Amino acid sequence: PLEQIEPRTELFKRFDSAAMSIGALSPEAHEALATAMNRLGGYSNSGEGGEDPRRFGTERNSRIKQIASGRFGVTPHYLTNAD
Repeated sequence: PLEQIEPRTELFKRFDSAAMSIGALSPEAHEALATAMNRLGGYSNSGEGGEDPRRFGTERNSRIKQIASGRFGVTPHYLTNAD
């Protein structure tokens, strides 16, 4: 029955995108992916390369921050902008 189906707002909270760096995509594609996941209520991953701090606090912010062994772009500001 339809009344037993989880609301989409709850379902979308469990959606996430793969960890792909800006270099693996393009800045535009990386931002579009983050924006789409944020609008759905899901999570996008910054990938190993980090992301532009100008995206922090906006809908273009990746909610998951990946930290690679080289720690590219990892700063306290970067980390505090993760969920």
